[in-house]
Amino acid sequence: MNYFIETTLFDYLFSYLLIQFSDEDSIHVAITKNNKYCRRITYDITNIKGRITLWYNGIIEEQILDQNHNILFYLHYQFKSYRHFLEMFKEYQYALLKQYKSKKYQIGILSHDGLSSSSFVSMIKEILKYEENTFIITPLGLDDLSLPLDILYLAPQLKLKHPVLLSQVSIPIYDIDPLIYGSKDAQKMISIIKRDINKL
Repeated sequence: MNYFIETTLFDYLFSYLLIQFSDEDSIHVAITKNNKYCRRITYDITNIKGRITLWYNGIIEEQILDQNHNILFYLHYQFKSYRHFLEMFKEYQYALLKQYKSKKYQIGILSHDGLSSSSFVSMIKEILKYEENTFIITPLGLDDLSLPLDILYLAPQLKLKHPVLLSQVSIPIYDIDPLIYGSKDAQKMISIIKRDINKL
């Protein structure tokens, strides 16, 4: 391609990327780099950041980062055609919106002081490192009920407090089976949590 066609096409792609998200998506679009090597557009959302970099050598780089700058999505490819670019961008756009719109449910496991539930929660978190999930789990003591939660699970020793706790919070409360809690069956507990999230 000659220089005129390359720069015109490059300008067009850049303009196209600037207008791809509407106001109702709540995505702040900004040009964050524009120099002789590349142009970068950043899509800034509450909990994630998307970046597309158009390099002048024809490489297109797509990234999605979480709030801790961990890479959730990364892809780079050589520009081949406008159609190829559109296909790749639509996949990126889908991934970005999916990351943005996926809710992370807040789950609490309650014991008297939070100590006995913390070892169980640690085991659950260890398994969750290797699975895709839609929740964040926290060990809680009776003093922690003011935290924002979507579902609360009670350790077996708190089963008798279930009716009292129902009057204190407005979220679903479930009792954990003593066999699951006592044997620290984290895999079974994860299955139960996923099932209960689907009821919400």
